[in-house]
Amino acid sequence: MGKTVIRCADRPGFIGNRLGIFWMQLALREAVALGLTVEEADAVMRVCGFPKTGVFGLWDLVGIDLMPSAVESLGALLPPQDDFSAMAEIDATVRGMLDKGYRGRKGGTLQGFYRQFKDASGGVCAKPSICKRWNIGRRARFRWRAPPSSPANSPN
Repeated sequence: MGKTVIRCADRPGFIGNRLGIFWMQLALREAVALGLTVEEADAVMRVCGFPKTGVFGLWDLVGIDLMPSAVESLGALLPPQDDFSAMAEIDATVRGMLDKGYRGRKGGTLQGFYRQFKDASGGVCAKPSICKRWNIGRRARFRWRAPPSSPANSPN
């Protein structure tokens, strides 16, 4: 079948949640620390090969109301010296969004970091939510600049 068996021990969160929750928490924290907009953070993550939703779109997809429970559960199951311990606290803005009724894609009017809607042709589109924490609505703008070539790397 062309498959390889990989043996791994049973651990809290096993593989998907153990890695996914850690990644989502770390990405959210870094986006906040760097002052990135939701769109900028998601654009960077897509360029780096992560899911097309980006981190904030993934928070919406999983559910802003479910992520804190998953984070707290995993944090409680892992030993204090585990790297995840530093990520086990939910961002204050996420807590604030929950208090205001934001739930993610399954929500009605108040959905999450993005608001999903159907356009005139029936296709699903997303636009920034009304959440203002990270200046949502400012379009992500990146310019790729190739690093200057050094004389050592020059073919001549």
